[in-house]
Amino acid sequence: MRAILACATIVGAAGWLAAEEPNPPPLDPAKLVGRWEAKGDPAKRRVVFEFAAEGKLVVRVTRNGEESSKAEGTYRVDGRKLTLTLKVVGVDNDRVVDVSRLGDGMLVGTGEKGRPLLLARLKDE
Repeated sequence: MRAILACATIVGAAGWLAAEEPNPPPLDPAKLVGRWEAKGDPAKRRVVFEFAAEGKLVVRVTRNGEESSKAEGTYRVDGRKLTLTLKVVGVDNDRVVDVSRLGDGMLVGTGEKGRPLLLARLKDE
């Protein structure tokens, strides 16, 4: 389960993608709804975030084609901040991401301790 939480904040992203525009508008939660894949995971896992319209979240980690872990929780948006709350071993764990870009099929942000997050929207498989 730590892998899921770590992936929410550790995923690597190119520095130029994290450039912020001056006074960006608040995030539109409707733009999050759908399936997103984390990019740049050094552990070679496939991490998929599934955001539902009612604020529900499911994170699945797959290794070698097999689902190795799954966590369910919620998400909320406050301005440009995205808070992910995942239940791990019966305890809620919050991770906050400052989102610099959301659009064109990409979500780019910075998590706790300055760790970049890059998600790419998945098309129906």
